[in-house]
Amino acid sequence: MLRAGQIVLTIRRRAIATAALFAILFTALGVAQYFFVRHQLFSSAYAEAATWATEIAGELGGANGLNLVAYRQAFVAASEWYIVATNGSVIDIEGITPSLLGRVVASSDISFTGLQTIVSEQGEQWRIFSTRLKGGAVALSLKNPSKFRDPDAVLLANAAKFGDALQDALKLKSHSVEWEVDFAVFDQNGEMQRALGELPLRADPAFLSGLRSKREVVLEGKPYVLASRIVTDASQRHLATVIVPREVTAEHRAIRDQVRFNVGVAVLAWLVVVSIAIVHFVRDEIQRQHLHPSLTEARKQGEGQHVEFKRSLLWDRERSYEDDQLRTKILKAIVAFLNSGGGALFIGVQDDGQPWGLADDLQHCDGSEDKLHQRLRNMIANSIGAQFAHYITSRIDDDPDYPGYRVCFVGVGAPPQAAFLKSGNRSLFFVRSGPETVELDMQKAYHYIHDAGLRI
Repeated sequence: MLRAGQIVLTIRRRAIATAALFAILFTALGVAQYFFVRHQLFSSAYAEAATWATEIAGELGGANGLNLVAYRQAFVAASEWYIVATNGSVIDIEGITPSLLGRVVASSDISFTGLQTIVSEQGEQWRIFSTRLKGGAVALSLKNPSKFRDPDAVLLANAAKFGDALQDALKLKSHSVEWEVDFAVFDQNGEMQRALGELPLRADPAFLSGLRSKREVVLEGKPYVLASRIVTDASQRHLATVIVPREVTAEHRAIRDQVRFNVGVAVLAWLVVVSIAIVHFVRDEIQRQHLHPSLTEARKQGEGQHVEFKRSLLWDRERSYEDDQLRTKILKAIVAFLNSGGGALFIGVQDDGQPWGLADDLQHCDGSEDKLHQRLRNMIANSIGAQFAHYITSRIDDDPDYPGYRVCFVGVGAPPQAAFLKSGNRSLFFVRSGPETVELDMQKAYHYIHDAGLRI
């Protein structure tokens, strides 16, 4: 029976340890997977954006300056990119998040008074129509206007689509404007709010310098990775910067879903650990109450497999002297409980449960309960072994049924190894058999230890 109890106890301990190990493993794997997947997804997105930026920079760079002709004829796979000259002049905007460039304003050449022709710093000619709106302004341009039969009519017809107010201009869909027409919309402070294509605009060079060091940004509530490349001429002179943003909303969503799954698995694993621990705690508490009942419950049960009453630890009141046999009987009972699954020893109580108290024992310990406790601990350490102290607890309380009496409770657990009582050069082995403490000879003790699953 005891061997089965030891086996069950071992399984329970291993179950908690195994469940906790798996919970820790799931948690660690979830964290590692998050960082690995995030790194892989964002590295892939950045590599794609960097490839596009390199291709654009390669087409744009020329031996003596910007090769705009080659750039205009090149096929660019990116859906969004921005090119800004070293002095802040915006060469091209192809995208829907111009806020990426920070504060962008119209070139001083744009008058916002109607039609005009402007030649850019790169030598390109634009026909521009710009006008004020309620709360802002709009500018439209046609590059190389000589290719059109009536460029002014094209600009005016498309300008009418932007309405008379800033809000109307911001709501206009880009595909509503003819593809040859580039445009920019500005607020009342002159800052660009929308743009598509090529116009004489200016950005802050200092802002762009800081932007080149960033690899991840959030623009208008959406996450992006950024790849930038510097365009140089044959002498490695810095001509412009190409910035390619790559939206990673889908990657963020995939990572978020993965995190939710991993957190769910980890929480479930820890719930299993906590549930197992609670179940075992409740079982241990029930077993503890069974093995270590209150004195009131012990009196109702009477002495038995897990309950023992002893009148005194040190002093024999009837013979009026300190009796070593009293100590030996208590030590035998403790050893027997250690070898038999635990139990409760009440010192200061007669065999029939009637009160006896600790007055005599305390008198021979100078009235100190601490000294009486110390005498008991020293007896256990010297005669049974200090290694069993963890399985033995003791306390002195009032007798709950008989006021005025004090009782020493000794709670004994069930260690995994066999306990012996040292008696001179001998080691004695005791077990409980109902209400009795029984000594076993070495042969019987060996078989008992083996059957009970105890270590020696």
